Amino acid sequence: MSAYAAVVDLKSSIERLLSYFDVCLDPASLQIAKNLHKELKSFQKSMKRFDDRSRKRVSASLQQIATAIRRFDDALTSLFEEQVLAQSEENMNPDEIKPYLFSIDLQDLKQESHTLIQTLKETVERFSSAKGGVVSSRFDYRESRSKMVGLCDEYDQLKEDIIGESNRFRKSFSIVGMIGIGKTTLAREIFEDLDILEHFDCRAWVTIGRSCQSCHIPRAVLSQVDPETNGKDEDEEIHKFLKAKLDGKRYLIVLDDVYDAQIYDGVNQLLPNNEGNGSKVLFTTTVRKVAQQVAELVGSVSAYSFDMRLLDKEEGWDLLREKLFGEEYCPPHLVKAGKKIAEHCDGLPLMIVTVANLLSGVEHTPERWGEIGAGRNHPLFIDAYNELSKVLYPSYNYLPQHLKECFLYMGVFPHNYEIPKSKLINMWIVEEIIEQSMEDYALECLEELASYSLVMVYKKSKSKTSSKRPSLKTCGLHSTWLHLCCKEAKINKFFHVMHSYEDGFGEGIKGQTRLSIHNKVLFGIKDVHRSIEEHCSSTAKSLLCLHPYHQYQVPLCFKLRLLQHLDALNIRFYDFPLEVLELVRLKYLAFTCNCDLPTSISNLSSLHFLIVSQHFNFKTSGTPSYLPMSIWDMKELKHLQIMGSDLPDLHGAILPNLSTLLGVSALSCTKTVFQSLPNLNKLGIQIELAPDVIEPLSCFDHICQLKELESLKCVVVNPDYCCGVVAPLSAFPLSLKRLSLSGLGYPWEEMGKIASLPSLEVLKLRCNAFQGSKWEVEGHSFMKLKYLLIEDCDVERLMVGKLKSFRRLQCLSIHHCYNLDELYWKFYEDLSKIEVIDCHPLFEKQMKEALLWKKNVTQDYSWKMNFL
Repeated sequence: MSAYAAVVDLKSSIERLLSYFDVCLDPASLQIAKNLHKELKSFQKSMKRFDDRSRKRVSASLQQIATAIRRFDDALTSLFEEQVLAQSEENMNPDEIKPYLFSIDLQDLKQESHTLIQTLKETVERFSSAKGGVVSSRFDYRESRSKMVGLCDEYDQLKEDIIGESNRFRKSFSIVGMIGIGKTTLAREIFEDLDILEHFDCRAWVTIGRSCQSCHIPRAVLSQVDPETNGKDEDEEIHKFLKAKLDGKRYLIVLDDVYDAQIYDGVNQLLPNNEGNGSKVLFTTTVRKVAQQVAELVGSVSAYSFDMRLLDKEEGWDLLREKLFGEEYCPPHLVKAGKKIAEHCDGLPLMIVTVANLLSGVEHTPERWGEIGAGRNHPLFIDAYNELSKVLYPSYNYLPQHLKECFLYMGVFPHNYEIPKSKLINMWIVEEIIEQSMEDYALECLEELASYSLVMVYKKSKSKTSSKRPSLKTCGLHSTWLHLCCKEAKINKFFHVMHSYEDGFGEGIKGQTRLSIHNKVLFGIKDVHRSIEEHCSSTAKSLLCLHPYHQYQVPLCFKLRLLQHLDALNIRFYDFPLEVLELVRLKYLAFTCNCDLPTSISNLSSLHFLIVSQHFNFKTSGTPSYLPMSIWDMKELKHLQIMGSDLPDLHGAILPNLSTLLGVSALSCTKTVFQSLPNLNKLGIQIELAPDVIEPLSCFDHICQLKELESLKCVVVNPDYCCGVVAPLSAFPLSLKRLSLSGLGYPWEEMGKIASLPSLEVLKLRCNAFQGSKWEVEGHSFMKLKYLLIEDCDVERLMVGKLKSFRRLQCLSIHHCYNLDELYWKFYEDLSKIEVIDCHPLFEKQMKEALLWKKNVTQDYSWKMNFL
């Protein structure tokens, strides 16, 4: 048996001993077992770092150690089995067994244990310092170690991908993720894994970073591949030696912390091809664009990218516990508070480690830990955030100025706030961080921030963009970045976040240009209210009420006379706040109120965004509610969202800049209204049917007049009344790219008017938008469609013709179609994702069979049945 395997066995025996019979050991024996376990663990880690040359040199010593370990393990196992047998015969619990039963025998092994520990220590010291021993680089190999906790499945999969026979032609592997998420730890675990060590002929680790000079990299690699190389050689000689040393060998090169794809390209050109022998280059990076560029350099087939995820709650607690107690058990009375503390770290390993270091100096009592775990505002967490800010700041400071402002502004949102892409971009434009009419540029900025791993992407579009990468739908900041943004913004008077009473006073609030309120109670405190108006009345341009929704009216600050951006959507007003009409500089106004808008709303002639929500999501029966006629005088309006009201029909008036209209009913869908909206790009129609309605729906009769329309959503909120009241489907504008229908009950035969749309990319059909037992798709249909959703429909058979239908479909989602049990569909090569949730099991079986020939499709099914 190898020494490594013997160490593992002995360590397991001691762990069993400590787990089951630690109460049976006297203090001296217990300390012997713990010391030996610690030395074995250290020796096991050291053995992982021996390369081939070292293992050959120490083979004789390792065999002697293996024999000694095996003998000690046999004796320990014998004692363990005897004690278990004795316990079984006497039917006693471990705490009832007399300590001397075990302690006497273990003391007999004390000398052999001491000798074994000394042998292990001497072996590690002797061969770690020898040339060709432990792999390292004098340039950059970091000796600080962090145990990897969690991600076991991902680790095993990545290791298999690297050494697996099926991937011998794949050369480039990247680990991508935000700072502190554990990229280096994962790469190091892979690098030092015993299977990896045995698989590769030689390995090298180089830490890059922004300050690394590319000329140092070949030297660092060569110094590990051949330590006897003269470090004074010229660069050309180094390159030549390196290529010669690696030629014909299976090598693994790890480049840690790469910021530029050219670094990878430069290293790759110095390495011999060795095509097909399984040589790999593994690199870590915070910049997703680097991984994409490398994939383009080497070819997508030769590249693999692994996105690091945050730890879940259990993994976070495991890491915190391991950092605080090591192999010891956490006292049970600390577990509940400890889990809460770990949860506040939001799954970021570096944050957990930082908190653990600070927590180690705190009294370990339930009361003290409970106080810390009560919230992220505890001084211990603030200290941890401040420490991490020092690590994060260089990445923020490295950003171009235009991205700095975009990123910093995201700090106005609360912790764990899921920011819709459209809302963020609109706010950037209103705040003049991004110029008007530059939505595409704003989207590029947002995706670039996501590429730098500064922004967390919560949801992605199902279909890919023209740049061949998924576009994000919602995003947010990790709490560590949020703290940095708020801290920097406050110093630079960029914005000021108010959580508590104290935030309403002092130097922090004076002269601020933007105020973000995260606590709804603050407006009800007279002193805070007065302080805001006193210190910010002549400077504040933005007031953002981003706290949770508050159904009772609070006294909002309306004396901020320079206000341009007022987001009070989370505050309910009983009546329209007339004070708003004095804020004539407003460009963005959002609030919640069930009353009608006054005619004088047109006084706000600078408004670009007007969003009015209702406290209740339904309208009372009676006369339809219309916006005032004066709405047509607001020529600057770009975005109008008016739940519960409709546009009045005013012949000849035009809103030339209005591109988004949401929340209207079929009453607004008239010929003259649509003629007055020549540049409408996005339309949302919400229909509430009455039980006795007899007239057919005709909301689409004039849709084709909207020549610029790209996105249309129509929802029947009470579809049970829809049966028999739907008019034939009218023609849609040819410009339409996204269409979402719900509850309309059209027959599938009407689908032909949608199938022929030349630009349609996204189609969502929900809640019997179409009805009938069979949907049969004719050939040459949906030629540009990328994403199709069918949800909660009664269809039984889905039949797709052979001729070129859905040629560009990338994602197919079918949810809650319980009757669907027959499929005929030949899928094309662009299809990359299938979601079948809560459908007939026979349909799921047919879907799997239809995809047998496609190897690179992500499939998600709800039924856990082994059909294949």
